[in-house]
Amino acid sequence: MKAVIISVFFASLILATAGLFTSVLSVLLLIFAGILFGIFVHAISAWPTENTPLSYLASFLGVATLMLLLIGIGCFNLGSQIVRRTDELWNQLQSAVQTADEKLAHNDWISERLPSVSEIQDKVAQS
Repeated sequence: MKAVIISVFFASLILATAGLFTSVLSVLLLIFAGILFGIFVHAISAWPTENTPLSYLASFLGVATLMLLLIGIGCFNLGSQIVRRTDELWNQLQSAVQTADEKLAHNDWISERLPSVSEIQDKVAQS
């Protein structure tokens, strides 16, 4: 009986430790990613400092500005693609609803129980 209690205790201790590691793992990975990013930015900023008369601060600010500019351009391009694809999706959804309404209009049992397309469009517009 004593061996079973000790086994259950150690098993629960192992499971609790595993649960703690899964909770802490995302934070540790985020810290590790931040350290790697810092090393990356430092290495990029150190290169102009060694090969040009710029100070480290000037090259760091230049690298940071360039990175922010590239991120901004990327977000702008990605945003315009998202808007375009959302418009395409909306048009496809509208045509699919019209097609489904036309196919379901031929069945009297279904047309009595389902709302019309205009009612669905009003509910979608309200939400």
